[in-house]
Amino acid sequence: MSDASDATTAKRGPTPDDGLKVAKSGPVLAADGTPLKRSLARALRMQKMRALMLIAPLLVFVLLSFIVPIVSMLFRSVENEIVENTLPYTTEQLAQWDGTTDQLPGEPVYQALYFDMFLAAELKRHTRLGTRLNYESTGMSSLFRQSGRKLDDPGKDYRKAFQGVDDGWTDAATWLSLMTGDPAADRDTALVKAQKARLARLDDTRLPGLPEFAPSTEISELLPLTARTYTAFAVMTELVDEKDMAKAKPIESVYVALAADLAAADVTGYSGPEADRLKALAASGAATAPDFAAIFADIDKDWANVATWRTIQTHAAPYTSGYFLNAVDMRKTPEGAQAQPEDKRILVKLFIRTLIMSLIITG
Repeated sequence: MSDASDATTAKRGPTPDDGLKVAKSGPVLAADGTPLKRSLARALRMQKMRALMLIAPLLVFVLLSFIVPIVSMLFRSVENEIVENTLPYTTEQLAQWDGTTDQLPGEPVYQALYFDMFLAAELKRHTRLGTRLNYESTGMSSLFRQSGRKLDDPGKDYRKAFQGVDDGWTDAATWLSLMTGDPAADRDTALVKAQKARLARLDDTRLPGLPEFAPSTEISELLPLTARTYTAFAVMTELVDEKDMAKAKPIESVYVALAADLAAADVTGYSGPEADRLKALAASGAATAPDFAAIFADIDKDWANVATWRTIQTHAAPYTSGYFLNAVDMRKTPEGAQAQPEDKRILVKLFIRTLIMSLIITG
């Protein structure tokens, strides 16, 4: 038998240099002809995929049963959109008020509150906000509930006064004609979309499509508050209640809005539908400017209390630390985080006592 000379010809025993020769001659191949390195990497990937597939059901279970609820709970602990969604125009106006002073907000804030609160009461959503704010200031729940029941009264008074000038102001057709304007007039579709979004947030629902009604641009510019209030009423009537606007008599807040607009607008140049009726109403003196601050003061004296407005302003942001502060016997105020009154500091004391008792029992 002849001696092996190298690893490739098998004429001599292998030497350390033979490995270099084999490496230089080309990549090592697997049985199927693919490079061994690539084949091993692919096999490793397949093993990892199989391992992942085996634990995937457990991962999904943990994610859905534990992670998602925990994340949702943490989000809800800081989420606070209910104030802004229920009182959008009020919070916008209230942002300009200095809550650190002892002065009450101005008339624009009370005006915004009237129309925000009225619409929320129509959808039975004002009590939710009262309950939320009651956690921050005792008495807010009853304040909102009582206010929602009495907001109709000013509108009824204006409706009666308008009817004394012309019976047509109580007809659905009169309002629809006035707000729609000339058939060929431009439509304020932006206002319709804005009010639809407002009601969707308020009612916490999705409203499909758009209502058939859309105010004329001329009316929106001439009577902006009336157009906004009537458009919100139209969205509620057509998309929420699914009723015909031609048969729907306006809600009381529309009369209040028209009175506020006529107190500031000059309608002498208007020549569209219901022009004569509108001019006669403006000239009659029946549409006196509403005193919104007085309206709310008559409903409940707490609306003339600075503390009420501070509570609303402080918790108007879409996210809040109030819940966490309450858990450690503190509260959120216009000046920042402060300790709760002495008679309300019980949570930390209760936690310490519970901890001591647990240590005694387990010790």
